Amino acid sequence: MQAARELQEQLSTIVGYDDFRQARGQVIGMAHDTQFQALWSLAILRPDSRAVEMAGYLLAELQPDSDRSLASLMAQIHASGLDPSNRIVPFYLVAQFGRRSVVQAASDFIASLPRDAPRSRVDAVRYWASIPASELCKPLHDWEARDMYGIEDDA
Repeated sequence: MQAARELQEQLSTIVGYDDFRQARGQVIGMAHDTQFQALWSLAILRPDSRAVEMAGYLLAELQPDSDRSLASLMAQIHASGLDPSNRIVPFYLVAQFGRRSVVQAASDFIASLPRDAPRSRVDAVRYWASIPASELCKPLHDWEARDMYGIEDDA
């Protein structure tokens, strides 16, 4: 997975939208199945670097087709470090599979867990997938606008 490591390094150095466009061009140059694999594997990691956030943004923007079933992706999310406040990964799933399918797959996965199992990250995906898609992709568009127009964060 050399491509994923190189991509992670590049994504971790993104400062502005120009850097993002450059990384986007690199990902577009990858084979389609490699695009999904590299971006997905980064986007569901514990959010401890800029690369995780940028991988999610690229996943949402490029929409590479998943080579995995929705049930398989739910299992990966359950075992991942995905931040429960992440809206971008659920946006990608809704765009790829449809809102109803994502909510149903998440509900089915959660129902399959033992009753005493700790709360799953899949529950957060189910929550986010239930709200309008325009709200899910808002972090990406807000970031783009802030960078392109030089708007400072409120924080």
